[in-house]
Amino acid sequence: MGMRASLTLISPKAYSAMVKDPQNADVSLEGRRYDIDKAFSEFHEVFILWGDPLRFAIEGEFCPYGNFQENDTGMNDGFVSPSLAARIAKELTKLPFKKVSEAVRKRWRKLDLRYPDDEDEFLSHHFATLKEAYAAAAEQGMAVHIGIC
Repeated sequence: MGMRASLTLISPKAYSAMVKDPQNADVSLEGRRYDIDKAFSEFHEVFILWGDPLRFAIEGEFCPYGNFQENDTGMNDGFVSPSLAARIAKELTKLPFKKVSEAVRKRWRKLDLRYPDDEDEFLSHHFATLKEAYAAAAEQGMAVHIGIC
């Protein structure tokens, strides 16, 4: 099993309500959902090294309950504003999967782990989904909710 992540497009109004009052905001997660499965962890580990805006692509810029690396549950509800989602989409468009794959492989080598033969296929599929999610958010002027559980 393990933890999995998905991105859901939410309205700018819902994003603003969440930022203003996270405890009482009624954020509908009925928008288009994009599943990036367990690939989120590999993407996050390399994106945080690459800085803004990609470092927010998996965790979000606003985490009302604490980010998944700091809270004791390991879960995350992160949110990305429409303007940041557009910046992330632009960066992802320019980012070739090969660069992501090379960074993940390098990370695995540092951890002295064997890179699975099918890992590139798995990551490539979910990288395309991640790019699709942010492209849709940018095109529609939507915010993004990132759920990790």
